[in-house]
Amino acid sequence: MDVTENLLFGSVLLSGAALWAFVRERRHTFLQSRVIAATNSGVLVTDASVPRHPIVQANPAFRLLTGYAESEVLGQSTHFLNGTHTDRTAVEKIELALQDSRACRVTIRHYRKNGTPFWNEVTLSPVKNRAGTVIQFIWVMNDVTQRQQDEEALKHTHDPAHLLAERMTEAILVIGEDNRIVYINAAGIRLLGATSPEQLIGNPLAAILPPDRQEAARQRLQHLRGSGDPRTSYEERFVCLDSHTLHKVITVMVSASPVLWKGRAATLLSCTDLTAERQARSTTLRLEQQLTSAETAAHLGSWEWNPGDDTAHWSKELYRILGHPQDTVAPSHDLFLSSFHPEDRDRLSMALTQYLESGTPLDVSSRIVQPNGTVRHVHCLGEAIVKNATNQPIRVTGTLQDLTPHVMMEQIAHDRDEQFRLVVESAPNGILLTSEDGTITLANATLEKIFGYGHGELIGHSVDILVPDEFKSSHADQRRSFFFSPVSRPMGAGREFLARRKDGTEISVEIGLAPLRTSTGVHVLATIVDISARKALDELLREKDALNQAVLDSLTAEVAVLDHTGQITAVNTAWRQFGQTVAGEAAPISRGQNYLVSLKNAAQGGDTHAQNALEGIEAVRTGIRDRFSLEYPCQTPTEARWFAMTVMPLHGPWDGLVVTHEEISARKQAEQEREHLLTQTQHLQKMQAIGTLAGGIAHEFNNSLTAVLGFSELALKAISKDHKVRRHLDQIIAAGRKSRDLVHQLLTFSQQGRHLKRPLSLHILIKESLKLLRPLVPSWVHLNERIHVPTPPVSADSSQMHQMLLNLVENALRAMQKTGGTLTVALEEIQVAQLRVGPQARLEPGAYARLMVQDTGEGMPPDIQERIFDPFFTTKDLGTGRGMGLAVVHGIITAHGGTIFVDSAPGTGTTVEVYLPIIPTQNATAVSPNAEEPLPQGHECVLFVDDEESLARFGGEMLESLGYYAVVRMSASEALQAFRMAPQRFDLLITDVTMPNMSGIALAKDCRLLRPDLPIILCSGSEHTLSAEAKQVQGLTKYVLKPLMLQDVARTIRQVLDQAASETPSAHQRYRELARELVEEHDAISPSR
Repeated sequence: MDVTENLLFGSVLLSGAALWAFVRERRHTFLQSRVIAATNSGVLVTDASVPRHPIVQANPAFRLLTGYAESEVLGQSTHFLNGTHTDRTAVEKIELALQDSRACRVTIRHYRKNGTPFWNEVTLSPVKNRAGTVIQFIWVMNDVTQRQQDEEALKHTHDPAHLLAERMTEAILVIGEDNRIVYINAAGIRLLGATSPEQLIGNPLAAILPPDRQEAARQRLQHLRGSGDPRTSYEERFVCLDSHTLHKVITVMVSASPVLWKGRAATLLSCTDLTAERQARSTTLRLEQQLTSAETAAHLGSWEWNPGDDTAHWSKELYRILGHPQDTVAPSHDLFLSSFHPEDRDRLSMALTQYLESGTPLDVSSRIVQPNGTVRHVHCLGEAIVKNATNQPIRVTGTLQDLTPHVMMEQIAHDRDEQFRLVVESAPNGILLTSEDGTITLANATLEKIFGYGHGELIGHSVDILVPDEFKSSHADQRRSFFFSPVSRPMGAGREFLARRKDGTEISVEIGLAPLRTSTGVHVLATIVDISARKALDELLREKDALNQAVLDSLTAEVAVLDHTGQITAVNTAWRQFGQTVAGEAAPISRGQNYLVSLKNAAQGGDTHAQNALEGIEAVRTGIRDRFSLEYPCQTPTEARWFAMTVMPLHGPWDGLVVTHEEISARKQAEQEREHLLTQTQHLQKMQAIGTLAGGIAHEFNNSLTAVLGFSELALKAISKDHKVRRHLDQIIAAGRKSRDLVHQLLTFSQQGRHLKRPLSLHILIKESLKLLRPLVPSWVHLNERIHVPTPPVSADSSQMHQMLLNLVENALRAMQKTGGTLTVALEEIQVAQLRVGPQARLEPGAYARLMVQDTGEGMPPDIQERIFDPFFTTKDLGTGRGMGLAVVHGIITAHGGTIFVDSAPGTGTTVEVYLPIIPTQNATAVSPNAEEPLPQGHECVLFVDDEESLARFGGEMLESLGYYAVVRMSASEALQAFRMAPQRFDLLITDVTMPNMSGIALAKDCRLLRPDLPIILCSGSEHTLSAEAKQVQGLTKYVLKPLMLQDVARTIRQVLDQAASETPSAHQRYRELARELVEEHDAISPSR
């Protein structure tokens, strides 16, 4: 439990104990009297309802001021303070204020009891009841003898400056005949907010007065000089001068008197700030409100009876207790007596009579009957009797307390006592109750545990048993001082002591004291906390301060500690170096500078990051957020850097904020690269998904194309060259081949095809690509094609060429998206006669195919051109480009042995030239797809497998048209069964890869187990998938792509069979021919295959 909780718990115990003691003793606390008694000024309270205004109360400060005891002044007029040299004018001023029931302030010569005179500054204030009638006057008195002596000395000195500076506490101004200030003392300088007398001396008095007061002040000074009055007092308002209180107007009491200043007539102004007096009046009003609240809380009503005129006054609480409405029932003594229970009325009247006649204390417990018949228990006390000169009572006051709740509480007193004991015993702090002589009357279990005593062992012992020997004498003095002025002293600074345990060891404790009044006298209730562990921890923390600073300086992050106003109170080494990172401007780095002011200045200059930081800091400072983070860029003279700012609250004695700055440039760069890689991965996954889908579509589509093209080619072969149907078949075959190429392009674009360099006619590829790209060209861009046909082939991968052209066209279109223009794509053969060198390219002499992509867009400056091939470099807006387009193009061209040149200028557009070497004529094999040439044939036995009926039928007829003996099966399992019956019968296996239940790869593997030397041809719609699957089959394996074209299949079959024959002994070949003859004889008598 911390100190705050200890104080709260102790306060609860003290409040409960005090209330219970109050209930048990049934005594009324004279709240108003004690408030007056607590003030340092002398205070008298006089009765305004009686002639001569007798004194009804005098506080201790008055008794110290005058030497009179309270019993000597009660009932007396204040005239006994006057003497031989008392100024009659001042006395008359007081009497006029009493007569007019108004406030006044007078400085008058009074006399103490021992006859010594003193100057008394008397402030007279009327006190009104709720009806607005003045019932009392409060006289506040202060000894101002020293001030008067200083003023008198000032009148006769020729060099008052030293005297004023050394002795005067009031503000003193000397005003010359021209109404200018000729002197002001130090107190006056402070009062008016100046820093030196030179700021005021020589200025007119009007300079420190409000405009509406200047003329009145001039006339007052003129009157004082001409009237001959020794002194006059009045209230005035001054305007302060210092920047902290600019335009602040204060009210002062001015005592003006004529003096001689350096031989010339002048006026001395002695000024007293009235702020304290007005605060005292506010305090008096607040105390009256507190008195009313206290009466309500204590169910205590006050009454007043004037026997002379039989008038009465009741407090609001008394009305409530008696059950009468305050606004309709007038208070009277008879009504007061009639409210008491008939059985108790005579007893109360008798007690009241004795109280008036002989002064026997009025202290009666009784009952009252409210108008509605409710009976309540009350306690009536007589407070004071004021008598006149003939000893007749003229005013009687008292209280009536409603004890009904207290009577009920007494019925459960035993239970409450037990509860109080349990609370004390279970308290986590030590609780000790001692009498005035120091005897321990109560000690809870926690206290006994702290000091090592058993249960009840401390009761009856002196509290000195817990005090070390060296402190016992001083502790006795402290105890007597406390009981002389028994006020609460809560735990806190200055309440730490050493205490002694039963075993003699000393411990550090913190003690809170509170007086507790009971029927046996005043006791002291002490709350004790063992702080030995805390003291040890504090010592440890102090020892670690240097280490903590070293740790702070070792941090690489820039750290600053701010107080609640934003002032920097501590920084580490990294922070002190932080300011040099901001473009030559030093950030606030030293203690005493305000970090928030620096941010505000930056925000006013348009820095949005500074504005965001200010808002975040305010959210943390006000508790809306427990942490704030901000990442912001910082442009230095050489590079752009990123920093992360973090703000967290700092609690405890250094209440404020902790601000850290840490450079995160490396992390930001890593995040950008990671984002790019993620984008690439997502794009790759997307393309893989497209490729998978395209592969499935291609498989089905190629199966259909195989049937269309295959049967068309067979039909074309079966008819004469001049047959009229032949033209139709040619159209079917051409359309089928175009569809085949389209499927191949789709697979290539989705990267299903392998990156294989083959002789490639660029003019065909570029024309087909531009057909696909034409929908991407907006209406405000004109596409100009200049493709030279034919162009000699180049060794290139078609998919990468597609990618290169796509990236170049995309960049050109983006350059013209705002202005429009012309996009030119040109292809031609060119002979380079001499070496050409560019900024990032080198072109050797030779024959090349030159591809040019030209736009009329905005162009690029030279510094941008130098970096266009750098990975991740982009001039596009954030989020619209990855900076890889031209880098990929450069990589593709370089991998193909080509060269790329870029020519651009702002406002003229950009031209990109790509040079790819042409394949030498002796290395290029140009095969015309429509060329007529003999198809290779044979007579071997071929096992053809495909699950599509149309493809299986086409395969058998195709093989037979080429002279081969065909065995056709529509499932891999049927084909395997046929092969197992006669493995040596078959010279070649042609199988589709993708088939239900059992794939072509599984069939090929099983057949190879039976015939390791069996040649195999695999068929599939995807080159990439087929090449990967073909590797799984050991031995001589070729593949063909669907759709199956008669020429491709015929050449591949003959190539495979010829290769197998060259690797097989001739005897084995003869054995296979013999086996084939036997099979043919068997098939002749068997059902159709």
